[in-house]
Amino acid sequence: MDVVAYASGQVSWTWSLYAAIAQAVKQASGQLAIPVEWGGDWHTLKDGAHFQLPFAAYPA
Repeated sequence: MDVVAYASGQVSWTWSLYAAIAQAVKQASGQLAIPVEWGGDWHTLKDGAHFQLPFAAYPA
């Protein structure tokens, strides 16, 4: 899924906001035992707005 940071009444692409969102999603992921991947952790194309369920845990 893709998310957007909304700050001060406007969409923001400020990386630190997406890192904070990722921290919250990862915390919830751990508490709920539902693994997630954040696009900001990728080594090639960094996609701070993107989260997904890992294929290894949820194969098609």
